[in-house]
This record gives sequence, structure tokens and C-alpha cells, in this order.
Amino acid sequence: MQSLNALLDLLLNIDGGKLIIISLFILGMGSLFVFLVKPITKDIINILATKFKCKDKDKDL
Repeated sequence: MQSLNALLDLLLNIDGGKLIIISLFILGMGSLFVFLVKPITKDIINILATKFKCKDKDKDL
């Protein structure tokens, strides 16, 4: 319980400048994550789509 109170005190005592820096850091990390993960997920979706297309063509024959 004491650590929770210390955490609340720390969060409540953050001034505006530090809050802006922290929020920009979090947004930047999120943008970087999306930027790095998007090509990977696009490739995975393309691979899965081609596999399903090949299975459908085999069934039609």
C-alpha cells in the first residue's frame, strides 16, 4: 500500500513540461512500433492470402 501511495504522489507531482515530454515519448514509441510492425504484418497477410488462393485453385481442379 505504501508503494502505491508513493507512485500516486509521483504521478500527481508531475508538472506540465514533464507530462508533455512523457506523452511525446509514449507517442513516439507507439509510432515507431507501428512503423516497424506494419511491413511484417503486410508480408504475413500476403503469404496467407496466397496460400488460401492456391488451396482454392486446387479444389477447383
